[in-house]
Amino acid sequence: MENRVPLNGSEPPSPPGAVRIGPAPADERIRLNVYVRRPEPVGGALPADRFAFAAVACPPHLRREDFARTHAAPPASLDRVAAFARDNGLAVDKIDAGKCLVTLSGPVAAVNRAFGVELTLFERQGVRFRSHVGAVQIPRELTEVITVVMGLDSHPIARRQASPRPSADAATPQPGSLALYTAPELARIYDFPAGQGEGRCLGLIQGGAGFLQSDLDSYFAALDLPPPRILVVGPNNPGTIDNPTKGYGEVVMDIEVAAAIVPKATTVVYFATDDTQLGFMEVIQEAIHDSVNQPEVLSISWGEPETAWSQAAADQMRRIIADAAQLGVTVCVASGDEGASDGAPDGRLVADFPGSVPEVLCCGGTQLVARNGRIERETVWNSPCWSLATGGGVSARFPIPPYQTRAGIAPEPPPPPGTLPPGFTGRGVPDVAANADPLTGYRLYILGAWHVSGGTSAAAPLWAGLVTRLNQALGQPVGFLNPFLYGLLGTPDQDACRDITEGDNNYYRATPGWDACTGLGSPNGTALLKAMAARLRPAAAIDHDQEQRIPDAR
Repeated sequence: MENRVPLNGSEPPSPPGAVRIGPAPADERIRLNVYVRRPEPVGGALPADRFAFAAVACPPHLRREDFARTHAAPPASLDRVAAFARDNGLAVDKIDAGKCLVTLSGPVAAVNRAFGVELTLFERQGVRFRSHVGAVQIPRELTEVITVVMGLDSHPIARRQASPRPSADAATPQPGSLALYTAPELARIYDFPAGQGEGRCLGLIQGGAGFLQSDLDSYFAALDLPPPRILVVGPNNPGTIDNPTKGYGEVVMDIEVAAAIVPKATTVVYFATDDTQLGFMEVIQEAIHDSVNQPEVLSISWGEPETAWSQAAADQMRRIIADAAQLGVTVCVASGDEGASDGAPDGRLVADFPGSVPEVLCCGGTQLVARNGRIERETVWNSPCWSLATGGGVSARFPIPPYQTRAGIAPEPPPPPGTLPPGFTGRGVPDVAANADPLTGYRLYILGAWHVSGGTSAAAPLWAGLVTRLNQALGQPVGFLNPFLYGLLGTPDQDACRDITEGDNNYYRATPGWDACTGLGSPNGTALLKAMAARLRPAAAIDHDQEQRIPDAR
């Protein structure tokens, strides 16, 4: 193709277990998001560097309106992408300079010509989707403009949730259960600071499912909690009690866990337009830059092995989540529920994505036994009979961030040969943990009945609720927590996370300090608040007008 070059890192991973069906219909109309690079220098410090003050809480944060003004994509770059699209028969549906985004649409035939690909239909486990083989081809003059083209691959992202089990009522234990808890009980066991989230806002990222208000009404009434203020952004598609949409239980669990901890906060549920990588990236960016609701904390329970993402797409997701670090938004992400392999068909060790992004607080899982409000035993969550365990390991996409390098963390045992690129030291996950084992599970009200469920997709909203209480107690968002938490290792305040030293996730073992099963450990909420309050930088001392540039991740 004349004057065309491969877009760096755009080769999609081969879909494991997928069968090639044939070419995608030439006249099928599809939607694409083309992301444009910001005009920032190559190299230098990423967010994980800039916020790596080991013992200072609450760094300076930009307001969303300031961010949009100072970090918008250059108009000339957006215009060049739009002109290229139109020249190739594609419609330009939207240009968003603040999000560095050009949205296109057009028939498959035009997309194939424009980007030098052959979109192909595949089928895996009865689900058809499209993808392509090889790199995206773009004009040479756009190589420093375009970072990624999203929407060519349409495989569905599916969160592997520890399935809920029916229960007669909120107090009835399950056969084999060791202990069962509601979210407020766990908040007391983990000694969360007081507060119900007044004046704060948290967001929950969801796929293309929904929730029924009747489930929430019954749950909060049974727990004698005030009904939370739930706002919805995007399509709420719950289906019916008899025929719920796929992922319904995940949505309700996220809401019931997080909102039960901070029932007087505003909880915004952000639904993606679809469950593809395009929709997932789109809804996360929408939530981070929501200038109307302005969430301070986001919880993400959805994900898949990072090997399912091209390097270009993974890097773009990191850029988007790095925006959250600048805006003072804490992003809590589940580490996965299928152990060190993250469910990879070949059994190789893989970290879950986007939990492996260095700018998120990745949340692993434990098995927690507590009596009369006191912890008797807490170990790594690993349920061999269900083939479920906390995710954790080492990223092959992102290098180890400075906050982990300075803390001297290392997985035990080291990743086996071939897990990582030669000479590569990856970001370790998770960062923290909380109760996740369904045998010590969460009591939830789903589809008109009580259930017990778990998974790291419960640990993430639990941590999101804790961070919301911290924000309330401190009177300002704590933002990107990782450098602060790792900076507590070796100090008198390191008990802000309760070290888990027993168990494994089918490869990595729990060890004193950080490990690739439960990270720094489970929360000790009041101790964490005390450590942060002692190092708090007053909001009045924060210069919101200073320009804070974070170079592109390339």
